[in-house]
Amino acid sequence: MNSGLALTSHITSSVSESLVESNVSIERSFLTPLLRFNGETAAELVQNIVWFPNGTTLLSDNQGSRFAFTLDLAGSSFSLLSNSTVIDQRVTGRDYQYDIVWKPVRSSDGAVSKYKFDIVGTSANGHTIRLLLLGSGQELKVEGDRFLSLSQNYYSNSTYGSSGIGLDWSDATTAGQPVLYDSEGGTINVPVGKTFFIDPTTVSTISAVLSPGSSDYYEGERRQVRIGNNLFMFYFDGSNIVYRSSTDFGATWSGATSSGSGAVNGDAYRYTVTTENVSGTDYVTLLYYKASGSNTNFYGKRGNVSLTSITWSNETLLFSAANFASCGTSACAASVASADTSGNVYAAFRWIPSGATSYKYQIMNSTDGGLTWGTSLAQTDSGAGTRIEMFLTPLASGKMLFGYMRYFTDDIKYRVFDGSTWGSEITVSSIGATANTLKHVSADSDGVQKAYVAYLTGGNSGSIKIAKWNYTGSWLGTETADSTLSHTLPSITITADGVIHVYSLSGNRVYDTKKVLNSWQAPVNPFGTTFTSPAQLTAGSGYPMALWIEGSSSPFNLRFDKSDWDVDRDGVYSNWEANGIDSNWDGTADFTPAASNQNHKDIYVEIDYMQFHGMRSDSRNDVITAFANAPVSNPDSINGITLHLDLDEQLTHNDTTSWPSAFNTIKAASFGTVAERGVANHDNILNAKKKIYHYNVWIHERAGASGWSCGGS
Repeated sequence: MNSGLALTSHITSSVSESLVESNVSIERSFLTPLLRFNGETAAELVQNIVWFPNGTTLLSDNQGSRFAFTLDLAGSSFSLLSNSTVIDQRVTGRDYQYDIVWKPVRSSDGAVSKYKFDIVGTSANGHTIRLLLLGSGQELKVEGDRFLSLSQNYYSNSTYGSSGIGLDWSDATTAGQPVLYDSEGGTINVPVGKTFFIDPTTVSTISAVLSPGSSDYYEGERRQVRIGNNLFMFYFDGSNIVYRSSTDFGATWSGATSSGSGAVNGDAYRYTVTTENVSGTDYVTLLYYKASGSNTNFYGKRGNVSLTSITWSNETLLFSAANFASCGTSACAASVASADTSGNVYAAFRWIPSGATSYKYQIMNSTDGGLTWGTSLAQTDSGAGTRIEMFLTPLASGKMLFGYMRYFTDDIKYRVFDGSTWGSEITVSSIGATANTLKHVSADSDGVQKAYVAYLTGGNSGSIKIAKWNYTGSWLGTETADSTLSHTLPSITITADGVIHVYSLSGNRVYDTKKVLNSWQAPVNPFGTTFTSPAQLTAGSGYPMALWIEGSSSPFNLRFDKSDWDVDRDGVYSNWEANGIDSNWDGTADFTPAASNQNHKDIYVEIDYMQFHGMRSDSRNDVITAFANAPVSNPDSINGITLHLDLDEQLTHNDTTSWPSAFNTIKAASFGTVAERGVANHDNILNAKKKIYHYNVWIHERAGASGWSCGGS
């Protein structure tokens, strides 16, 4: 029996009949003619496969060959699914899922001649799949890209033949997959790289809309936030703005919980959500609007976050506007919101009131997470008779950037809040957008509060362009993120690992166009390549994740997926391990971790010491070895932690050293090497190094009654 090992990225096209989970074993048999080398022809060879609900697969034939393998399920759950044709062995972990999908291969006469299996990957991080061979009294013979299980009694009790039940991985090796067979350990290891995608998770089924679509005005309306390790997703269910939460990074989701907003009016997909921390308390703030007679009321609502639950305050009425006739029971409203560097919330609204000829905008602010509000910028006339598409994002030191694009023009209008007042409106013309088109825009800020606005050259389609401001709000110009595809719904999010992501739709797929250091990379499909009419895309806030709907008609599937920025879970972002750390966000790496491995946990420690208190080399080696032998799993399937112990410099001797004051003084003066502290870029180098290094000092004695010594950060 030859079972091909192939790596693919989806299974939906190969499984049209629904799969049903089984709690009992599933058995399939098939017959093939058997030709012996001496010209003798046997009537048939009966081959049999049994799949068990514990992840074990047993293969045998009627000539005595037999072997079994099971799946490495450490930290995972297992499901056995099937239909009349396909067997699916599904393994699900915290941040990955893969399926081993068995399908019959038929000969020209239509008879099943063998079974082929595809390993269908679902981990954007990369993941090593291990097939554990179970001993069965057989000889395993390895031949290049296959092995055979040979029975002694195939020809005689003492002689092994050259045939038997085989498992081959030629398809996978031809495709470049580094499949490894470990004869001593009895394992087949399939290390799959970053093309091994996460399948999107269906959060819910909704009949209402999520956010604006590609043929509508769009300003990157946020629907998802991350607080700690918990994710929250918001959508309008036709009666209320509701949320669902996840504690496992989106693998599973809670039931829907209402925010108590009530029915949002005709602008139901233009509400927004933001998050902020005020005096140590995490809040979520909703901004929305509802019909009230012939008016539209604009509201803010604060949610106090505790783990996976949100306790909502009563909604706060911000202001009202008379409905505009052509907007129906609304004022063609929209909102964008963001928090400044101190956790103060700013919310910008736009609408057109009854009888007006142009759209208005107004900016409100709250210092308590959205419970009480004041007017930051009074109602202002945009001069535009069609919808303006707004953006709002923080700058440094409590400053804010607000701006908008207009239908009839190829320009951006913006103004800067300096911490106390809003400056005059500034216009930048000829930015590479197309006049007389509706606009798609979204905004975010990086780690030093430079602002970025994503938009499209064709208004609601085309190449992705980026407008930039420095951290004080000074205009920096524009650049092209991608011109190879025609994108729509560009939703930007900038993550703490130094990567700028612009999620978008193009060609019926979800794309991520990334800027790493100074380079925009080609768009990729981080969430797979098979989608069913994806629409209404919006990115997460500060985390590489996206939310969209799929389906050709209502009800739609609300779909979520994320990329992983720390593949090996060691606290050192994968981008830092691959490209270095750019602490001042100028596009140049300031510090690159030595010998770092994205697929194997690293810990970095700098040790400074007083005279005669340095670490002995043999002790250092013992500690490094102990960490290397730790029973800690890694994506590369090699247990252990690589401990990088940097024995740096000798400190001035003191008989006693206090904690933490003296330790902090030592660290301020001695962290980093002498060479690192001596160059002009030392601040950025040391700030980058502090993001991943632990600092440890070896001293004579700790001040205080105990007399014991310690120190580390």
